[in-house]
Amino acid sequence: MDERRPASPHLHSRHRKHGTARARVWIVLVFLGLAATYAVLVWKTPQFIFNRRMMVPAFILMNLWNFTLLLGVWTRQGWARYLTVGLWLLLSAVVGVITPNIIAHFPPMMKLLVIEAGLFGGAHIVATTVLLASPDVKRLMTRALD
Repeated sequence: MDERRPASPHLHSRHRKHGTARARVWIVLVFLGLAATYAVLVWKTPQFIFNRRMMVPAFILMNLWNFTLLLGVWTRQGWARYLTVGLWLLLSAVVGVITPNIIAHFPPMMKLLVIEAGLFGGAHIVATTVLLASPDVKRLMTRALD
């Protein structure tokens, strides 16, 4: 008789812990990447285009919201990942719509504004891709594995 014993449950729990740790590393990297992008945009945007006194509070609020939403992903709240992705895509679309209007008012700064809008939108697209496509983050969000 060939009796096969199931694999040790400890082996599976270790694998899950490493997957969870990798997913949480991805979440931290996404947050830090977006925070760095916002910081570059705040400090590199010319003062005559955007008032820095208005941009710093926006920078703080965006980081606070990103932290809150990513904390929801970290704690496995199912709605958090989809709300985060939806808001980031909406934000990127709004920037894409607003940028041509700003360029129309400041033609000499067109190249810089296009680069900044591309950086902003691109950072959110990369962050969204990580949250949607990373198998580790998907596993983190799937309660069936726990």
